[in-house]
Amino acid sequence: MKIRQRRIACIVVLALLFSMPGFSNSMIQKAAAEENETVCGTPNYEAPQQFQGKDDDFRVGISYVSENWDEVIFADFTTTDVMQITKEGDYTISYTTALDDGMKMIWLDTNLYSGSKMKVDVTGMTITSADGTQKNEYSFSNGKLLHPGSLWGYRDSDEEKNYAATILNPYLAYHYYVADYCNNYREEYTSYGFNEWDMIDLFSEKILTLGAGSVIEVAFTVSDVSKNTNTNGNGNADGNANEKPTATPAPYIDHELWAQKGIHAYVSYQMDSTWDYRSSFTKDTYLYSYSYIRANGKEVDAATTTVKDVFINRDGEYTVGISGINLRASQKYNILQIATDLSVKTEKNGTGIYSGVNISNVSLKVDGVTVEQGLTPVLLENEDAACYALTCCWETCGPLYAAARYGDIAVPMDSIEITFTITGLKAALNDLKNGTYRDPMTGKKVANDTITQEDIDASTGIIPIATVKPTVRPTVKPRATAKSKPKKNAVSKKMTTSRQKAANNMIRPKIKAGAGRVGVIRYISLRLCKYKGTNVIIYYRMKKRGWKRLPLTSSSIRKNRRRFRIRCSSRRQTYYFRVKTYRKVRGKKVKSVYSNVAKVSIR
Repeated sequence: MKIRQRRIACIVVLALLFSMPGFSNSMIQKAAAEENETVCGTPNYEAPQQFQGKDDDFRVGISYVSENWDEVIFADFTTTDVMQITKEGDYTISYTTALDDGMKMIWLDTNLYSGSKMKVDVTGMTITSADGTQKNEYSFSNGKLLHPGSLWGYRDSDEEKNYAATILNPYLAYHYYVADYCNNYREEYTSYGFNEWDMIDLFSEKILTLGAGSVIEVAFTVSDVSKNTNTNGNGNADGNANEKPTATPAPYIDHELWAQKGIHAYVSYQMDSTWDYRSSFTKDTYLYSYSYIRANGKEVDAATTTVKDVFINRDGEYTVGISGINLRASQKYNILQIATDLSVKTEKNGTGIYSGVNISNVSLKVDGVTVEQGLTPVLLENEDAACYALTCCWETCGPLYAAARYGDIAVPMDSIEITFTITGLKAALNDLKNGTYRDPMTGKKVANDTITQEDIDASTGIIPIATVKPTVRPTVKPRATAKSKPKKNAVSKKMTTSRQKAANNMIRPKIKAGAGRVGVIRYISLRLCKYKGTNVIIYYRMKKRGWKRLPLTSSSIRKNRRRFRIRCSSRRQTYYFRVKTYRKVRGKKVKSVYSNVAKVSIR
């Protein structure tokens, strides 16, 4: 058994601690004070030294820290204490402990970096005592290892570091894998119901070694994610491959109803702590949008679940609901709303189509009992499709928001049902009848011949009247008027053909924003979801203050990978952001109009 008693081990430990999100200086000082000596056990693997791997030839090693930090080993790719991987498949790797101590941290390190297409997933772990008489297994089948087994991403959530499969790390939160503005974000991890700010622990019970000389064996799978996913050319979408499988239609959804072209509505929710959900409408039809429902930490069973969505053909009263669903694992809602697939125009969604569509007189029934009635929900400003919230903790709004915060709204053990009245559909129904309605999934114009003039007349709202272009050229030259202020993105007559073409191609950017923290450092992350151009100009303001331009060390969108991190020292402050994108044509900037406004609260 190799025992390395050296001062440099302490330096390595402290350097790694300092890089871990959420690790404070006081913790580092405590570790330094207590660090007298560390020992390493024995890696039961060996391969030729390789500093940086390639997808067809790379190295894996176990990184392990005991409960009291007396035994510490980090995979070292400058040595031969590594395992060689040359192809996809199932593997096992083992390590023999030096001390009789508990387990503090464990993960699999690789020498793969940003741009790799490979992915390592842990599938099980076995701990065997030195004499072989005791054996503890941690697997999906016995429930002692939780899905997905490990979290794949940059070590310590730092994109400059290597990829690692993290199983247990009490200093790294799930947040860095489930928040869509973080480097390690993967859509698949949002479906497992992690509490965002809990620390990573994929064991269902406290894990112990079985004395000095215990053998820790980790089973894992190596796969090439580019073979069954869409990537951006570097193989894994900036290091975060979109790994959702091709979906088969959920059997509990009424696909004939959703096949009708037009307006649909359904119950949408998100639960606190368990993260059970049915999302608001998007084009994605797998883990998000109307076609996926999660309860009790997994997709609902079609054999026991009945979903009641509705097709809306005129103003009136409708009822949506779900039966055979148990959400009692959580005691309160983060979101409860009536979601639709109607493109809605709001102050923050200027690209929407219809306005003036309202929902009122809402009643909520849980397990067959009416618990709320006479409610008027709030139209959410940030959604592309109309969502009417009874409560939304992320936007702090809705008639039931205050009650939901304290868990005072009934949570279904069997069924939930919402009845509502919708008005203002005249313009949308008229477009649907005439074939000028935009399908939200394809963006193409569609028609529904089941919509009648009677349906339109029974609905309220205003049908826009198209202006008619003159057919006769006027004989008298119009008198010149005062020079008007040019419109945003207006093209000057003096503009060259190339600049004119660039200006015509610019679109209104769309951004999302969120707050994060690395250790004690708080930051705001801005992500460009939709844009054209090569560079960005960022503007910000606080409440009741004017807009200011934010100085940037680099405005390049490509260099920053569409994400801009802004360090923030203030607490309990709310900021508003908007951007313009631009590109240079013949030495001059061609700018877009302002983006939507994104709001971020720092706590």
